Amino acid sequence: MKYLILLVLAGCAAESYVIKESELLPYKESSQITKLNQQSKTVTIASIEDQRSDKSFGFAYTGVEYKKTPVYLQAGLENVLKSQLSSSLQMRNIEVVPSGEVNLVVTIKELKVNEVIEKMKPERAACKLGLDFSISDKQSNWNGSYVTSFTSAGDMSDGTERLAPTLASCLNELVEKLMSDEKFTEILKKE
Repeated sequence: MKYLILLVLAGCAAESYVIKESELLPYKESSQITKLNQQSKTVTIASIEDQRSDKSFGFAYTGVEYKKTPVYLQAGLENVLKSQLSSSLQMRNIEVVPSGEVNLVVTIKELKVNEVIEKMKPERAACKLGLDFSISDKQSNWNGSYVTSFTSAGDMSDGTERLAPTLASCLNELVEKLMSDEKFTEILKKE
């Protein structure tokens, strides 16, 4: 009976796979942080708008039969993205506050994170992320559009466990592209 219960549990696939925000730590090879070497204006992430036509987030393969299972963020996409962008900017010497000098509007154009299983290859995870940023205030107008993708390395571990760090790596690489935009960093410069 004991073995029958274990067999039944092993054969059940999850209804969904939930990524916790605490798991969103980028892989070492994509954890570069370019810091702003000037005093900057404070930033408010004014809004995050999801303009994707397909609102699904991604999928994993779960259970012994590798059932295609939807992936979700525990705290919701907009909340997690706002939190992750805030901490990413702060690590780069840009203070993010509720009422900042610069209002940053973020638009999600594309976001997918999927487990990748191919014959004769180790399990991996892949992410594609596209975000538009805009600033529109009395002193400045600026728009930037960035797309990045990241695929984790594979080994004998479960590819599902690679979803969170793959997403974090993708986001970190996108913020690096934002930081390399001279027009963006010029707007943030304190006068």
